[in-house]
Amino acid sequence: MKRYILAIACVAMMSSVFSISSFAGAWQKAHKGWWYKNDDASYPKSQWMWIDGNGDGISERYYFDKEGYCLLDTIAPDGNKVNANGAWTMGGKVQTKGGNTNKKSQKQCAP
Repeated sequence: MKRYILAIACVAMMSSVFSISSFAGAWQKAHKGWWYKNDDASYPKSQWMWIDGNGDGISERYYFDKEGYCLLDTIAPDGNKVNANGAWTMGGKVQTKGGNTNKKSQKQCAP
């Protein structure tokens, strides 16, 4: 009987572990441009945000306007430049955070 109860407990525990979904934010394309939907369905507005869009452990920094759209190939309100993909650049180089900085991120707010 103890084995039966132990087996049921193990199955229940494994079922709960394997049924947990992993949620992450995602880039969204709209008629006005690109925006980022956080895993809680919120989105950044009038702020910078570090985003690891392709899960490589390296985040790029993007600025989102008051409507939540990623700025592209322009100067952000604080004077920092963003490239055509929306990533923050200094001296023409995309600024990154975390992970192996030799790897390039493929997923940015503009293809």
